[in-house]
Amino acid sequence: VSPRGFGGGPFDIIVGLDGEGRITGSHLLEQHEPIIGDKMVPESAMVHYLDSLDGLDISKPIRKRRMRGVDGVAGATTSATLMHGAIVMSARRIARIKEILVDNGGALALDLDVHAPLDWRGLVESGSVTRLHLTGADVARAGGYADDNDKTFIDLYTALATPAGIGRNLFGDQWYGHHLSQLELGAQLVMIASRGHYAWKRLSANQAGLYERLQIVQGDRTIRLTKQQSLPPSALRAPGAPGIDVAGHAPGEPVPLHIGEPRNQPPAFVAEELTKAAAEWSRYPLPRGTPDYRKACADWLTRRYRLPAAMIDPETMILPVPGTREGLFFTALVTAPADGRAEGRGRGRAAILIPNPCYHVYYAAAAAAGAEAVFVSATRETGFQPDYAALDPALLERTALAYFCTPSNPQGAVADLAQMQDLIRLARGHDFTIAFDECYAEIYTGDPPTGALQAAAALGGGLDNVLAFHSLSKRSSAPGLRCGFAVGDPQKIAALDVILATGGAGVPRPVLAAGTRLWREEAHVAANRARYQENFAIAERVLGNRYNFRKPAGGFFLWLDVGDGEAAALALWREAGIRVLPGAYMCQSADGEENPGAPYIRIALIYDAAFTEAALRRVVEVL
Repeated sequence: VSPRGFGGGPFDIIVGLDGEGRITGSHLLEQHEPIIGDKMVPESAMVHYLDSLDGLDISKPIRKRRMRGVDGVAGATTSATLMHGAIVMSARRIARIKEILVDNGGALALDLDVHAPLDWRGLVESGSVTRLHLTGADVARAGGYADDNDKTFIDLYTALATPAGIGRNLFGDQWYGHHLSQLELGAQLVMIASRGHYAWKRLSANQAGLYERLQIVQGDRTIRLTKQQSLPPSALRAPGAPGIDVAGHAPGEPVPLHIGEPRNQPPAFVAEELTKAAAEWSRYPLPRGTPDYRKACADWLTRRYRLPAAMIDPETMILPVPGTREGLFFTALVTAPADGRAEGRGRGRAAILIPNPCYHVYYAAAAAAGAEAVFVSATRETGFQPDYAALDPALLERTALAYFCTPSNPQGAVADLAQMQDLIRLARGHDFTIAFDECYAEIYTGDPPTGALQAAAALGGGLDNVLAFHSLSKRSSAPGLRCGFAVGDPQKIAALDVILATGGAGVPRPVLAAGTRLWREEAHVAANRARYQENFAIAERVLGNRYNFRKPAGGFFLWLDVGDGEAAALALWREAGIRVLPGAYMCQSADGEENPGAPYIRIALIYDAAFTEAALRRVVEVL
């Protein structure tokens, strides 16, 4: 038996079983659970607990025994619970194989061992989980009165969870085993879950009449459920399961939709490349990375943006960075004068132009550089992009750096070729650097977004005053890899190289090896993009014309006008356990004006399709 405990550490246990279905002994061979040890819960308490299982008849329902010295520690209690279920279920499986336990009367048997993985959508579509959805209007019609309330009254899900193909997918292997271990042999495990106004979430499990409302009807037979038959529920673990309430208990884990962190995995070859280059972990990163990595980046740029073959010199125009965030931050320190003055640009303090709303790193970079952060609105009226050309020429003359994100975060707006050419001309005309943040460039819903290098190529091919930043975090779902690059003006690249080598961190050699392969491989990028496109199609279907929804041209965020972003975020957290980002937290108020992000929330569509649809439907119900 190899259960895993509360902290994920495995226990290796050998269990004895006699010919009559009784446990004859259990021995802990090895354990790696971090909370079990001298400083918290002694290992001897676990050994004592295993000894207490001697003599258990596995054909009968077995409630978990109290574990002396453990139950005061929640994590250790969970570990004991999972260990208990794994032992009993493993013993029962061996007993069935050895025909110590035999199904009564040759009745139809349920497979308690073998299952194929299914997500929530698969369970519902196969009929393994059944659903009843009623709105307030449905209930009104049944009661004979008129009501146009289209909010959910109850969303009820039921399942016979005894078969492994259902129960293991719903609860996970260990909690499924734990639940079955508490049933008498031949008894059935039924899941009843709900959400909506008439759901369990505001009812105590001890409230009179709760369980009496539940009954199973089969032909002329009615089975009334009682509190004594209930088991403490576990969180639903099927991928894409909605946030629902199970028999009086609130949903298990929060749903984080506030951070743009991809939830699908990068290609398996990333681990292979890291392993192959493992000997390089003992060496410092190279300041400019490896020639192979720089060439892979240059080749990708040339393919992706259809650039002239010799336009990008990988030796002087490309610099590996540990993600676009670091590169964008240090660019402000490179471009803004060290004393914060705008010498040669007219009088006054050096300025850095920032779109409003913005990625917070732009603002932090301006503050670190001692420059004035100038926020320029990027609202519906401006196409969700800042109009830097409309600024006072005197301000532009003291501007050292301007940030420009396309596709934009959070609105998903994409600048066209003419806009980007105008930006480059503006930067050159006033001699400031334009930093194009293009980390979402490979996630789009229509045509591929235009890149800064395409605009520079159309203007003659030079990269003066231009920097662009790309990353594998979104493109390849590898934010933990911390691997990207800056490309552009050779003088700016050289200065950025110096400051990163002095006060920053290079990209480790094994990471560069994995990154090289990722920039050269496109199949996983297309699959990734299709995944996000499906999520946006779901959002279009679920949201309709609510919240001024529009399908963004790129990125993976929704920027929804809900009237009061903070209030909406609070309601979603309190009522559904869903975390979203209030739009005001991405914006700055200027000159006493209302914060332009205040009416909005940002939602990251980072999960699979089934989970995304369930989460968005819950958003609609709450808001």
